[in-house]
Amino acid sequence: MPRRGENPTNDPKPRRSPATSSPASFDQSPPVALVWHTKAVRDRILAHLAHAGLIVQPADSLPSEPGRLVLDQLILVHDDSSPQTWDALRSLCARGHACVLISETPTDAILAQALRAGVLDVFPIRLARAEFLARLAEVAARHRDRTRRESAALSRASRLTALCKGLIKSRRDLVANFTTLCGDMAATTSDLSSQLDLASLASEFNSLIRQELDIEGLLRTVLEYALPRIGNTNAAIFLPATSGEFSLGAYVNYDCPRDSAEVLLENMSNCVAPAFEHEQDIALLPTQADLVKKLGHHAHWIEDSTLLAFSCRHDNECLAIVTLFRDRKTPFPVGQLPMLRLIRDLFARQLARVIHTHHRHLPREKWGHFGEPEGGNDIDLAA
Repeated sequence: MPRRGENPTNDPKPRRSPATSSPASFDQSPPVALVWHTKAVRDRILAHLAHAGLIVQPADSLPSEPGRLVLDQLILVHDDSSPQTWDALRSLCARGHACVLISETPTDAILAQALRAGVLDVFPIRLARAEFLARLAEVAARHRDRTRRESAALSRASRLTALCKGLIKSRRDLVANFTTLCGDMAATTSDLSSQLDLASLASEFNSLIRQELDIEGLLRTVLEYALPRIGNTNAAIFLPATSGEFSLGAYVNYDCPRDSAEVLLENMSNCVAPAFEHEQDIALLPTQADLVKKLGHHAHWIEDSTLLAFSCRHDNECLAIVTLFRDRKTPFPVGQLPMLRLIRDLFARQLARVIHTHHRHLPREKWGHFGEPEGGNDIDLAA
């Protein structure tokens, strides 16, 4: 027959002991698992627990599956000094259970071993009831506080984890935006640097050509300034004649055969220059197909070359055609076009100023065009 205040070993169903007045105060009545290997003093412990009105679940051994115990359960374990008991205690304490060891004679060695295992307290078997229940109530309160702190810590950790995930996402977005911003800033800095370079070039070039008030000096200065910045190339400047055709004003021969250069330039003045008279922007013709499309059958004169040409215009009037051409293996960089546009515009403005200076005694409609240079000699800057 099972004793009063306990269940049989094979019947783990908990049972509440009759409640009586107790000097110990339990805020909540936690269930108690009483694990005992001998029945000699079990009645004594059961009487203490019954006096406090606690639910008791007696057992002869620790459960093989600690997960069956609820976390707020107080587990009172008899110290039988077996390794199995200590292993089970460590496992239960690691899972957050409140374990109390009840020992015949709690020595310092037992206390140290219990502390390492995570046991909350060690009670002597012959502890007086009032002190037993008071210490048990203290253990329950500590366990309850610890559980609340751990629950709060888990909640904070969960919130912090969610916050960290949000911060990581924000960091990734910030890095992406920062990378884009750096790219934009690099592009802006590059553009600003290019604009500053162009501004410096404009000031330098303009100060040079404004000193030239005759056509030959102006053409020479333009070619001498532009060609070192463009690289080795053949160059020719064609001026509109009074007949409406174009004549050669100045040229630089880089790699054309000397015996055929004169014929080439003469045909370019007749066929190539007129094709760009009304061109508004710089024309860059890097391939043979581009040359044929623009010049038609006249493209054969420079068929192995890449051509760059532009019309120098002022007040919607063509004042000169500048052509640059060289071997197709050395194309003109697109990055040089802003510099050439600047040179074109400043050259056209100064050319118009020279025209005005030479014809200021005539009405504008009678200025006409530049004829061929006196004596029929072009400004030869041939290399």
